[in-house]
Amino acid sequence: MPGSMYPSPSRHIGVVEDLYRFIDDVEADVAVALAITHFTVELELEGPVPIVALRQCLSLIINATDLVLLLPLDTPPHLLDNEFLPKLELFKTNLPHGDLLPFLRLHPHLSALCLHSCRRRTDERVCPLRAINLSGVLTMECPAGCAPGATRRQLIRLAVDDRPSVDSIPQALRSFGAPSLLYLSMDFFPDDYDILREIASVAPCLRKLTLLEKHRNTRRQSHSRHAWNDVVRWSGWLLKLEYLEELALRTAAEVVRRPAIISSEKAALLQWISGTQRQAKHRPQHPTLTSIRVWYRCRDANHGVITNWSRYTGTWENTLLLRNPLPTTLF
Repeated sequence: MPGSMYPSPSRHIGVVEDLYRFIDDVEADVAVALAITHFTVELELEGPVPIVALRQCLSLIINATDLVLLLPLDTPPHLLDNEFLPKLELFKTNLPHGDLLPFLRLHPHLSALCLHSCRRRTDERVCPLRAINLSGVLTMECPAGCAPGATRRQLIRLAVDDRPSVDSIPQALRSFGAPSLLYLSMDFFPDDYDILREIASVAPCLRKLTLLEKHRNTRRQSHSRHAWNDVVRWSGWLLKLEYLEELALRTAAEVVRRPAIISSEKAALLQWISGTQRQAKHRPQHPTLTSIRVWYRCRDANHGVITNWSRYTGTWENTLLLRNPLPTTLF
């Protein structure tokens, strides 16, 4: 049978008409629904969400392993009640966390969960997810403070949009079972001067760490000083992450005075690893760190730089230097 005759394993719903088109396709051939493993609904509507049609689509995709639901803010809260997908492994959504409890309780076998902002009620002091057990989840993306209880995690991305203070970083990590973390991608603010210390104190077994700088008007502005400016402390806390293999950092700061100059970058990044020149003579290099990737001046459309340094050959060498990357560049 020609390859084009096989039903597609993925379906993207971008407009309301796509929902009804999918239902019609399934009525014509049930194999269309049975073949679906990846189902994405991404609707931006001015009118009401067609709940009946959407629920009908969800009831048809019984073999789905990945489900993405990005829906308007006024989506009714009980959309997912009693919906069950027996093979679901990944779930990503922007629905309020409180609306997800029945659905998540029916899917304890989830291994990947990606959530947008909490949007909890004003009378709720903590995220409703804190009371739920998702011990099977290995990949988690959610705002700090919204981690479900009793979790076991190896790959986590924490968004800090709702983080009230620096002190909640270790709290959020501990709620994920941080000592077992191997991979962490975390948003931070320019004035989170102790970010490495806090991470090292609760997640000492990290293999890969990505730090993504964010800006918010409600935080005090301090763009000239950053955590890595104090190379003594920065390099010391990197050494505390004794299993770390890859470090990635995205920042609006300059990092080096002469952007995209190999010699300037190498001098600055070697200080991240070994501290000052005096310290470098007596301090051993990081035992496991072999890759450093930095996107600096990332908010500057004319002077942004992505650079990657590698020690796979035994000495630190530049393996990538990209000037003026597009803001949408994957990092």
